[in-house]
Amino acid sequence: MKLELIHITKAYKDNEPIIKDFSYSFESGKIYVIKGVSGCGKSTLLNLIGGLDTSYEGTVKTDGVESTSKMSGYIFQNSLLVSGITLLENLLLIKNSKEEVYRLCEKLKINDLLSKYPEQLSGGERQRASIVRALLNSPRLLIADEPTASLDDTNSKSIAKVMAELRDKDRIIIIATHEHYFDEYADVILNLHYGVIEKEEQNTPKIADFIENERQSGSQSQDGKGTRSKGIGGFRFALKRRPRLLISGGILLMALVFFVIYAISALKVNFSSEYFRYMRGEYPLDVFGLYTQEFERFKYKDDVKVYEYYTAYENGYTAVYLLDKKNSVFSIKGMIKYGKFPSSEYEILVNPPFVMSYFGADAEYREVVGKSVTFKDTEFVISGIVNNFDSKNFESNLYGDDGFYFYNFHRAEDTIALFVPYDTLVKIGEKTTPAEEYKNPRGEPLLCVYEGLYENTAVRQAIALVTNSQYDAPNGFYQRVENSRQTVDTVIVVFYFILFVTFAISCIFMSTIVQTELFYRRREIGYLQIFGLGKKRIKKLLVCEYFLKVASALVMSLVFYIAAASIYALVLGAFPLFDPLIALVFCALLAALYLLTVYLCIKRFLKKNVITLIT
Repeated sequence: MKLELIHITKAYKDNEPIIKDFSYSFESGKIYVIKGVSGCGKSTLLNLIGGLDTSYEGTVKTDGVESTSKMSGYIFQNSLLVSGITLLENLLLIKNSKEEVYRLCEKLKINDLLSKYPEQLSGGERQRASIVRALLNSPRLLIADEPTASLDDTNSKSIAKVMAELRDKDRIIIIATHEHYFDEYADVILNLHYGVIEKEEQNTPKIADFIENERQSGSQSQDGKGTRSKGIGGFRFALKRRPRLLISGGILLMALVFFVIYAISALKVNFSSEYFRYMRGEYPLDVFGLYTQEFERFKYKDDVKVYEYYTAYENGYTAVYLLDKKNSVFSIKGMIKYGKFPSSEYEILVNPPFVMSYFGADAEYREVVGKSVTFKDTEFVISGIVNNFDSKNFESNLYGDDGFYFYNFHRAEDTIALFVPYDTLVKIGEKTTPAEEYKNPRGEPLLCVYEGLYENTAVRQAIALVTNSQYDAPNGFYQRVENSRQTVDTVIVVFYFILFVTFAISCIFMSTIVQTELFYRRREIGYLQIFGLGKKRIKKLLVCEYFLKVASALVMSLVFYIAAASIYALVLGAFPLFDPLIALVFCALLAALYLLTVYLCIKRFLKKNVITLIT
């Protein structure tokens, strides 16, 4: 191979050219040593020769081809091994062939160091490793920039000898240095003086022959005969290289977003059951009304407790039945203004008109509670006084809940009423038929109680079937829950939409953060490209890091949710599950949006010139 530099001129912006009309031919099988003081252009010239810097005037040719970047191997002053991963993993990162890695490491006498991390190696050992890394892709052009500048005398001599042993009839070796360790192995020594060759010295080098086998073996492995290994995967590389990935602040913020999605999904799934559970302690959910004909067709009638309509009248007072506390509308908060719900069969509730009629207009309601009254030759104790509802509220509270309370009862604000426990009223009262204006062709009204009605969908559907209702709502409470559920569903859809739009907008700001993170890692990214790692592979490694962030955020959010749901279960007795399909699909959508943002940032960043990245 022949490498030709023809009239090369390189200048930085408006400054004086650092390489001035440089022309020279390099030939395979030779070692060239370029010497000169610091700042004379040695590193710049090597970058031009190796194809890293393409911003120059003139031509660089190798056997008629104008690019050398893919055939070059680099050795720098510092080893630039990737920390956090072993030496073996460093080398497999460049070329995924254990056979070739072991063979080269054995020749350079570092095969026993492969399990160690870069920080555990001496300077000489690290530099030998960097030579192995440079040889992995069997370069035809080997470039070394001050390879012994950071080593002591003993290690410098050792590295110089190793470099000499890399001589090959199909390889050009170019070494830039201001030291003397390579002089005895060089075929040509070029003295560079601020961009021009000041002196060229031809030399009779001390030659080592061992690398002939290296080129042949390397070719075999490159042809596919070498054993390929699994190497280090993108996720493992990300975890070992940057272990703090899993505890970063960005992960916590993303985990909170996912947690909110789980919580909203759980609200959607559990709203009806949790609302009913709340209402179970506040309202008589098991009560519903059927007409006699509907009741006969009701599939579960044998499990229903039926309350027929009984009333009693005396001295202008009207007594209507009172169910047990669990199933009575008077168990609802606010229905009893003074006193409490009756706890025995001879305790009753009365309304304010009864108090004024029985005890006088000046009677104090609080003082009436606990006093006795006689009705139908039976002595009762007033346990409580219901609120003084006007006619409209009286109807909505006593009649609207199930449609059958006080069916033919005259509802007016001056109604004088006693509310007597049902079994007691059956003894002192009479079964009443509806007034003419309230009669229904489906028969007489029955007040029914089915224990556990709100938990039993089949029973509710059976009620809807016999009543020809399209709603699974046997009483007003169920319709209230259904209306609330529809409202919650609408709010959740709107919330998801707002969350998606907000997250999409935040991705614009996140792209700035990603670009900043990549900027601080630009030298690492640049040198990985120099050492033969393709942009596609680097892109995959970087995306894996951000994918791990998302995966960690998902796991963390699930931990948060399980903890919160467990506390909820301990307090309220029910563990709220979320809809995995809706929640995880939406989380996946946000994660994909985030990773797409990251991918585009990485793709854009990798368009930068390698020289821009490492300087």
